[in-house]
Amino acid sequence: MTYLDIPVFPLVADLGESMCRTLNYEPEVTDIGFGAQPAMPVQASTQERLQIVTVAPDADALDVVEAFFNARSGRFKAFWLATGSEDVTVLTMSALAAVFIETSAFSDWSHLKGKHLAFRSLDGQCLLRKVLLVEATAFATRSQVTLDAALPANADCWQVSRLLLVRLSNDEIEYEFEADNHARIRFTGIELPEEYAVPNALATRRPVYLYRITRRYGVRDIYSLHLTSHDIPVNCGVIWQPVPIDHSGLSVSTEGDTDKLNLELFAWEGNPFEDWLPIHIGQPTGVVLSLAHVDEVTGLVLEAPTILFRGIIESVTRQGYTLKAKAVSPLSYGEKRVPRFYLQTRCNYQLFDGSTCRVPSATYRLTGTIEAIDTDGGSIDFESASLADKAADWLAGGYIEIGTAPQVEVRTIRYAEILSATRHRLYLNASLRISQTGDSCSAWPGCDRTPDSCKQRFDNFVNYGGHPFIPYENPTLKAMSLATPASGGGKK
Repeated sequence: MTYLDIPVFPLVADLGESMCRTLNYEPEVTDIGFGAQPAMPVQASTQERLQIVTVAPDADALDVVEAFFNARSGRFKAFWLATGSEDVTVLTMSALAAVFIETSAFSDWSHLKGKHLAFRSLDGQCLLRKVLLVEATAFATRSQVTLDAALPANADCWQVSRLLLVRLSNDEIEYEFEADNHARIRFTGIELPEEYAVPNALATRRPVYLYRITRRYGVRDIYSLHLTSHDIPVNCGVIWQPVPIDHSGLSVSTEGDTDKLNLELFAWEGNPFEDWLPIHIGQPTGVVLSLAHVDEVTGLVLEAPTILFRGIIESVTRQGYTLKAKAVSPLSYGEKRVPRFYLQTRCNYQLFDGSTCRVPSATYRLTGTIEAIDTDGGSIDFESASLADKAADWLAGGYIEIGTAPQVEVRTIRYAEILSATRHRLYLNASLRISQTGDSCSAWPGCDRTPDSCKQRFDNFVNYGGHPFIPYENPTLKAMSLATPASGGGKK
């Protein structure tokens, strides 16, 4: 059964047995900016979590419930839930769907204005209606109620249940069997109070998570992957590809920052975390988690995604075919250099940083191929026509990038030696794992952060980030010179 294009749970929930409402903060955390931050996630409306209990009296009811939950796979699909019941009598009825209702438990129906109700008759009819207007009468147990549609005239005794618009809070459903084919079913839901006005808008509206995985070296992004846990591609300016990926809840610290995020990824070709194992030698991997809402029919994004988390991957572990990655916030001060700028003769800036160093990396990029790889992968022979006028130390301290996304290996060049005019042997900081002879690659020179390199190699002294004229000794202090004892002297 559906109501306003949204399915109705087949059983009536017994909230009276163990009704439990707790505050629920969904991880709607936006970008962290400057200034004081709250110590809890930010959300416009706090939702209530309901511990829901219902009874399946026979095998047929169990099958119906099981089929319902299978169709509702995922926590973000809304459904109607009938809660409790009250016996009422419909006394008179008009063509305008205005009825006089006699109740035995209470007479004030004013709080039900705008609510949705389920009417069940003794002969098995089940009708779903919205209350438009409630007016008091001279009788204590009688109210005049206007519904959005009339009730049939062939029945006057009804059981009325309040309809809640809910979604699953988690994926756990507990069955407690009290006898054969008789079970008490427990699950947790969250009421959606803001969606009652236009519930049919939820029929095709679905929240989806977007994951942007970025591999970075220095100040340059090597590549970015746009992934989603949705079962079809999501078009949001770029195409987010569906992959088997999920994440845990976001943890929040007293610093007001979303500290940690745990990702769970199943094996697929091109998984960006495969090259972390058995040991990670490479580049920082960033992750940005966003929440978007899409129309399941058209696949279009209904509004701009909201960023929930931004951080870097700290570690990756494998369990069978599952990779589990732990991401931490970049606001972890313990891993940052403090202070960020030193009063020193060497440059504080990072080479090719567009906001500080300003040396364009494209100008100094050398393209070539790998002509040979050492048996342990620790050194390679790099062939490039651009090496013709370069000294042996030109690439020392720089880095080399081999392959194409997502199978990219980046290594730091420790030192180099000249084999010919167009071939240098490069000694790397770590062995290569997947690169092969003949692969195309690009190399960039390094910088020792001295004034001479900035002037002679990059002609960039105007942007030098150090203080080259600082004296090596503190001029405000002068050490006392050691006295030289006179020759021939002695004690008396």
